[in-house]
Amino acid sequence: MNELKEKLKRWILLPLIGFLAFFLLIVVNQSIQLVNWGSSLHPWLGYFLIILVLVLFLGLIVYPIFSILKFKVMPEMPKNSSSPEYQVYIDTLHASVKNNKLLLQEKVSMPGLDKEAELREAFTLLDDRSDVLIKKEATEVFLTTAISQNGSLDGLFVLVSLVKLIWKIVHMYEARPSLKRIVSLYSNVAATVLIARSIEDADLIEDQVEPIVSSIIGGSVMTLIPGAVPITTLVVSSITEGSVNALLTLRCGCIAQRYLASLTEPDRRLLRRSASLEATGKLGEIIKENTMVIIKSFASATKNAAANVTVRRFRKKDTGANPNKSSL
Repeated sequence: MNELKEKLKRWILLPLIGFLAFFLLIVVNQSIQLVNWGSSLHPWLGYFLIILVLVLFLGLIVYPIFSILKFKVMPEMPKNSSSPEYQVYIDTLHASVKNNKLLLQEKVSMPGLDKEAELREAFTLLDDRSDVLIKKEATEVFLTTAISQNGSLDGLFVLVSLVKLIWKIVHMYEARPSLKRIVSLYSNVAATVLIARSIEDADLIEDQVEPIVSSIIGGSVMTLIPGAVPITTLVVSSITEGSVNALLTLRCGCIAQRYLASLTEPDRRLLRRSASLEATGKLGEIIKENTMVIIKSFASATKNAAANVTVRRFRKKDTGANPNKSSL
């Protein structure tokens, strides 16, 4: 597992460093061209552009990077509550969480009399807030991938959604997370999700999704579109595809929640199973609330397609009946 985490960190960091280096190269090249253009018009304009470029460079690139690097680094999550690092981790985490903006808005008091109890109470509130965010993101993934049915674009959309979701959850729990903390969370979530794609977990996902989809499809599609077997099959396939992607989004969100709200390092096998169960419960709500949107979308598309075919046939007949009119 540690080897997998290290590989994931390299996969995340190396492309990020390469992208930043490429971006800086483009910025420097364009800046030099801009300064040369200004100098060709007037030397003072060139000097002004040099100062402007330096100010923008410091303000937009150097300062954000410096701000991220100086964020307080959280200590490693302890293995258990009896380890010597546990109290240090609790003290550091408590000092960070009590300044959380969401908790300050809710006027949650954390005087430090019982830091563990105060942290659990705070994380309960943050869990409720992040549940709303996770459900919203999973709903978008469900509808988009179910209606789109474009494998490559859907995969890219899901990936971007997962990265964005975890980023939002991290900043919901921690106002100023360190770069190491962010990379560690992404690698842990990715490692857990990759392991969850094993054969037994894939079967578990299938067993979880099929009953929910079947119960809804059986009473809705066949009633709304009687006899339209191909359309029904397409709708079932679309809902299943959207359900799998939404379930993946929910699982990633639940795993991120548990990592951020845990006081000790969680067991990954138990974490995967508990996240799967919680995600399945939330998935049922998403399917029930949004299945009719997909059905109506396909029904509307079928109706429009049938209308267009009918119009084209009438136009062909009209053209055949009046050849002189068509020649004109």
